[in-house]
Amino acid sequence: MPNTISLTATPESYPVTSNSTTTVIVIATVVNEHGEPARHVEVKFSSPQYRFDPAKVTTDHAGKAIQRLTYPLGGVITITASLHQGPSAIASIFAYSPGLAQVRVTNAPQDHINQYSINAGIQAEIPAPVRIIAGELFEFHWGEAIRQRFIQSEIDGLPYGVPWIVNLKTQLDPSIVLKDGRYGVYYAVFDQAGNVAVCKPKYITVTGSDYSKLLAPVLLPASLDDKIDREAARRGVTIRIPAQPEIKAGYTYRINLNIIPGIHSHEPAETRHIASGTVSASDRAISFEITHRSGLLAGLDNVKGEFVYDIAPSGGGRITHSLPLVTHIDTAGPGSLTEELPQVSFDALTEESTENASEASAEELTQAPAKNE
Repeated sequence: MPNTISLTATPESYPVTSNSTTTVIVIATVVNEHGEPARHVEVKFSSPQYRFDPAKVTTDHAGKAIQRLTYPLGGVITITASLHQGPSAIASIFAYSPGLAQVRVTNAPQDHINQYSINAGIQAEIPAPVRIIAGELFEFHWGEAIRQRFIQSEIDGLPYGVPWIVNLKTQLDPSIVLKDGRYGVYYAVFDQAGNVAVCKPKYITVTGSDYSKLLAPVLLPASLDDKIDREAARRGVTIRIPAQPEIKAGYTYRINLNIIPGIHSHEPAETRHIASGTVSASDRAISFEITHRSGLLAGLDNVKGEFVYDIAPSGGGRITHSLPLVTHIDTAGPGSLTEELPQVSFDALTEESTENASEASAEELTQAPAKNE
């Protein structure tokens, strides 16, 4: 697997004033396939708004290549750090105008949006500046989504067009702008001469959104009808992650079992780690067999079990979570599974991760003991 690269800029935003300048530190971090710093790797920095000199920097012992820039104009500076014939990373820096007010977002306390906020409705208001001129272009940004509006003049000659309210659920694609993630929210104002001013960005975090959910995993064999009893656990069951476009080769996955006790159960609520690994192919399902020997389903007395998984891009990035597979699990009782397991240490427990259920039992990986997460 090739090296991966990430990019950060500090500060992410700063005010543009006539009597001060700000130096931004841009750091590209390169790691190898084992997550270790990649030393002596050449990184090329580029930007449509700024010329780096020198453009190429070699990583140090910590796998970091560092650039510094001072940009006296307002606007958004987009920086790309790339490896030779390899991946790249992008960061944006906001040189904002203090005179422009930030975007106001409804139902986003502490700049956070959850499912309750989404149900209540999300609107973004682009406020009117102190002075607006007909012919100016306002450009609203929510992450990668963009909307534009021209300032026009009415018959009496007065300009209009702002304040401007954007409904995220009806005027934008909610499956894009309301997925779990962190979004830079701002607007830019372009005059007829081509000058640009941007407001200070607001960073909105969305969590718990149904728009970002991956497909629920599947319990096999299908004849179990999402119920796992002692006999099913003895024979072994398989959890399958369906193939879908969001899961790509090189990404990592993690499967967990969230245990919700029944009313009369004495079992505490807990989460058991089932499996984790790296996706080997983008167009194939991922199957994991939970064997009797692993003990991962042992001692569960009439509980609801939610199998879930998450997917993380290689080199870091936003983690995407799945919808739950809801099952009923009852593996306790007289002569429970825990009494029948061989006396082995938890260190000897294994997990098996394969591309299909038939291959799953052939390859064993070391499994950590079940624990709360």
